[in-house]
Amino acid sequence: MLTFLTTATLVLVVVLVAGGGLFVWHQTRDAAAAADHWFELLRQGRFEDAHALTTLAFQNATSAQALHQGAERAGLTRTVPSSWTDREFSISAATLAGGIPTAEVPSPVAVKLLPDGPGWRVHSVVVSPLVGRQMWRFSRIRADEPGLQVATGSSQTTVPN
Repeated sequence: MLTFLTTATLVLVVVLVAGGGLFVWHQTRDAAAAADHWFELLRQGRFEDAHALTTLAFQNATSAQALHQGAERAGLTRTVPSSWTDREFSISAATLAGGIPTAEVPSPVAVKLLPDGPGWRVHSVVVSPLVGRQMWRFSRIRADEPGLQVATGSSQTTVPN
């Protein structure tokens, strides 16, 4: 009897965890597609178009010209993030983290998107040389600041207007 209850409890926990993960993936699916499109615009050199898909706060923090310069410096014009390995979702925002494959070491990137009608707008982007969970904690702390932020070494700066 005890073994049956233990097994049933374990199965229930696995189902709940898997279900929670699927829920977050499903809720962030459209936000991830919007982020993928935005990064693809940067890769294509369409900085004005990418800038137009950001929040007003992002636009006030980072001009289209500064977005162009920061995207080139961060390597966002050579490639796009390959996948979003960490996702968070709330009613008011979606935060995604992944890696940008480069010829060197992949650069971690985090992007926060805010809902805008039926779609999503990019609110903040952090590109960091830090790796793994350390990067995610680092990016998450600073992902609320609007605009493009490129970290170099142990410091992080918002790309100036």
